[in-house]
Amino acid sequence: MSGDSGLVICCHCHKHEQLYHVNPDGSRGAAVGPEALYVDPYRCSDLTWERIGAGTIDVIWGENCPVYSQLTHGLRLMKKGKILNIKNGRHNDGTSFALFSILRESHRILKPGGKVLFGDWGKITQEIRKKVEQIAGDSIISESWNVQLINANESPVHLAQISRSVINPKDYLYVFTKKPAFGGGSKVSMRQKRVGRVRKTRTGLHRS
Repeated sequence: MSGDSGLVICCHCHKHEQLYHVNPDGSRGAAVGPEALYVDPYRCSDLTWERIGAGTIDVIWGENCPVYSQLTHGLRLMKKGKILNIKNGRHNDGTSFALFSILRESHRILKPGGKVLFGDWGKITQEIRKKVEQIAGDSIISESWNVQLINANESPVHLAQISRSVINPKDYLYVFTKKPAFGGGSKVSMRQKRVGRVRKTRTGLHRS
């Protein structure tokens, strides 16, 4: 990644505060450069995911994205005493689910091995680790992503805003790393091949 090319910052645009890189010692680094792309269709309607080409991005940084209730409480939410199971980026009552939505859009534009980063403050507790294990083991997530927690100073990309002239770095990051396509092809095509073999075996006549 040369300069800030290959970097996307989501849930953030020019209407928000300037972001800066954070040095490994926690001090303020350079301001995010003009090469970085932004996605925030709610505050800046022209900054959409669709304008970014597939497989072109190395890192996506989420700045104040509405995902933390999902990250800290897991992928099953209680609502009016009823547990809602999440599929395809939506609750089963039709409301949008931000984490899945961002990951779905990110998966298209990231290169294999590219990362989505969400930062937070505080200590990495055992409870947080258990929630991340639950997220990583979810069938929808695990098909496309490796998930881990790291200390923020371990990441080559760590961004923060300035508050009262002081940099406010994150303490740890949720890291979603895009898995490479299985065997160089899509899982759908592999599934279709298996179905075709089963049909041929059963009928002896038809091939798909």
